[in-house]
Formats: sequence, C-alpha cells, structure tokens
Amino acid sequence: MKHKKILISSAVAVAAVFLVVAAIVAGCYLAVERHTRYICKLENLPSCKAALVLGCSPTVRNGRYINTYFSARIRKAAELYQSGKVKVLILSGDNGRTSYNEPQEMRRALLKYGIPDSALFCDYAGFRTLDSIVRADAIFGQRKIIVVSQPMHAARAIYLGRSLGVECYGYAADVRVIRRARLRNAAREILARVAAVKDIISKRQPKFYGERIDIDKPQVKDPVSTFETGVR
Repeated sequence: MKHKKILISSAVAVAAVFLVVAAIVAGCYLAVERHTRYICKLENLPSCKAALVLGCSPTVRNGRYINTYFSARIRKAAELYQSGKVKVLILSGDNGRTSYNEPQEMRRALLKYGIPDSALFCDYAGFRTLDSIVRADAIFGQRKIIVVSQPMHAARAIYLGRSLGVECYGYAADVRVIRRARLRNAAREILARVAAVKDIISKRQPKFYGERIDIDKPQVKDPVSTFETGVR
C-alpha cells in the first residue's frame, strides 16, 4: 500500500510539472502569436523609412540547393522597396566568420532585382532575431520598421520589437515546404518563442553594438566586407 501511494504521489508530481511546463510554453507561444495581427498585405502596410530583412543561409544541404526561405525573403524585400513603402533595406544576418556572410549574400541578391546599392545597409551582427531588432534601433536609429521574413519568424520579431518599444510591422515572405519540414519548423518555432519571451523578461542584450550608422547618408560599399568591418 505504501509503495502504491508513493507511485501515485510521483505520478501526480510529474503530471503537475508537465502541466506547468505546458502552460508556460503555450503562454509564450500565444504571447508571440498575438502579434501576427501586425503582419499586413502590401497595400495595408504603413510607410516607413526602412525595412529590416532578416537573414538566413542562401543555400541548404552544404550548398547543393537554393534555400527557398532566403529567395522568398529577397523577393518580398525587393517588392516592398519597389512599392515605395520604404526607402532603405537593412540586411541583418550572421557574419561571424569570414567564409559565411548572410548580409552580403542578401545584398548581392537584391542588386540583381535592380535595388540601388545606396538603399542597402548591411548589419553584420544579426546573430539572433533579438540582435537584429535591437540593432535596427540602437545602430540604425529606426523606431518604426517593417520586418521581412516568413510569417512565424516575422511574428516573433514583431513581438520582440514591440516589447522593446519599436513600432514593428511585418511583410510575410511565405514559402511552400514539404510536410515533414513544416512540422520540424513549427516545433523549432515553439522553442524559439519560449526563448524570445525569456529574452524580454531577462532583458537580454545583443552580442555586439557599435557606432551609429546614419541611413540618410550613403556608405562606401565594400563587396568583401566581413564581420570585423561591419561592427566597428
């Protein structure tokens, strides 16, 4: 009988912990999900000085295939600029090593769409979504901005921005993926949303800041820029 009571007590404790964790995860997910209302169609977006294009790898599987997430973001960023809704595109991504440079890959791709180089500003220290959002404000001076990414990612970026006082809107760059990849991405996003809420609560800071960049002044463009020249 005593052994049975111990088993029941243990089961109740495990169930209670599971319910608490599930409630926390669900709460974080919904806190971010509410911000999907700021993701708009092109005609409903407000005019902003700049858009923040969030980076990802241009290729997958060791460079063998084009990353459709990347190409969709570039296409939407070009469309947004050409519509006249924004004057500048801030390209924020990872350039933590010389051989990997997301912002420059985005810049090259956008130049092929006919976007003028003077409208493209690279943020080489966008290691995480939080970093990209904070730096859009702290480095590029933008307190109102349109985020370009896939819907789930855009909603998370908007949540982070608005939690930090940045007036963010989203322009969704959707893409069709196979069912298995869609489920994997959804699972990853659940964890990312928990991390996003944790970042806000803990007041986490980006890995790097740097000198302010005036996007009203043209920059000298360097086609071989690396992280060291991107963060001064």
